[in-house]
Amino acid sequence: MDDSLILIPCHNCRKRLGQVLNECRLLDTDIMVVDDGSSDGSAHIPEMEHVRFAVVQEHKGVGHALQEGFRVARQKGYRSVITLDADGAHDPKDIPGMIEYKKQNGVTLVIGNRWHGDLSGLPGCKVSANRFAAGLVRFAGGVNLPDVACGLRVMDVSMTGYFDETDGFGFLYSMLFNVVQKGGTIGSCPVNVRYDASDLWFTKKRELLDLVGLCEKWCSNASVLEKLHRIGDRVRHPELFSVCFSHDSVIRERYVVHPLAAYDGFMFQEQHASFCDCVDQAVCFEEWSRTS
Repeated sequence: MDDSLILIPCHNCRKRLGQVLNECRLLDTDIMVVDDGSSDGSAHIPEMEHVRFAVVQEHKGVGHALQEGFRVARQKGYRSVITLDADGAHDPKDIPGMIEYKKQNGVTLVIGNRWHGDLSGLPGCKVSANRFAAGLVRFAGGVNLPDVACGLRVMDVSMTGYFDETDGFGFLYSMLFNVVQKGGTIGSCPVNVRYDASDLWFTKKRELLDLVGLCEKWCSNASVLEKLHRIGDRVRHPELFSVCFSHDSVIRERYVVHPLAAYDGFMFQEQHASFCDCVDQAVCFEEWSRTS
């Protein structure tokens, strides 16, 4: 892994960053932390061998932090870059398997798939929010992946120069669209994930608007675009709404989205098929099988 750089964007993750770094150092590769304007002293973790810190004085978002790291990766001549979150959600032990998956399948980018196997230990609202995001990305840009928001990724450094200058969380989705646009390929590799149940898992309003905005930017289907506009309106003027994804007129997924005014965010819940009253007013994305 001498030609690889582990890149960790960080914003106020001091209490878990040390553990993440110690786990990453077991992989014997270079590590870079980009501190994105943290106010909790994240940038003052004691120096460690093979760990470089870069500090952004003003909080500008995960997209900006990743772009800073990508620039260093290109300048230093690394061939691949591995990104993961600073909050301890990802297990660095999954990285060698992702690198091997990338080599075996010859893809440009590998993104972790957190939603596989037994999901009983994961926050249901977190799973629902991310499946909702995967549905929007699939309908808007034709990128069909089970997990589109996982921060654990392995990619060719050469591709990073083509990524849009998107500062916020939407950058994670923009990367996928950029890779496809440039003729690259994306693979999905099962990874472990660990979430602290003492945290309240919800989607920030800004993050949801970033997702919708990126999907609008890359969408060429007028019908899908109109539905994305409707979702954006409901997010900007917070109200309860529901979204369905159907295939051949059969609803496969349905989500109820609850505004959380106190947190300026939203919580996603998957609706059981027995309760159909929410469907009448839902924003429904319809997919049809191709027939000869």
